[in-house]
Amino acid sequence: MQDLTRDGDKLICCLYKMYLEARRNGVDKPDARQFEDGFWNQSGFLIKMSEEDAKDTVFELERAGLVETYTDGGFKLTDAAIVYMEQRFANGVKDVLDYIATIKSALLYPILMSTLPVWNFRMTVVGSSPWR
Repeated sequence: MQDLTRDGDKLICCLYKMYLEARRNGVDKPDARQFEDGFWNQSGFLIKMSEEDAKDTVFELERAGLVETYTDGGFKLTDAAIVYMEQRFANGVKDVLDYIATIKSALLYPILMSTLPVWNFRMTVVGSSPWR
């Protein structure tokens, strides 16, 4: 198995989560593996991914043998992807969700820290406000 970028890892985890949820809802395996162009709009975690980034990451997964792409922009998870994810997350959706939460917090922390305003606090006398 080829190493994946963080985006590739995030995407395969989200796709596997969506696959497991579809299976749990009674969708048969062949249909649960299928994803249409614009799939990233179905996942709250991926919705912030641009269309070009999402497509590029799908091609990364294709090069790694985890998806097969179609000319219409859709794709399907391969048997290799299902086996890889089953071995990686033995407890299914719960493990995947825990991992996605970990990724989410790891990815959001630098973004949050870079967008927080920097306050220039000065020493103040008790009872006075630093906001003046």
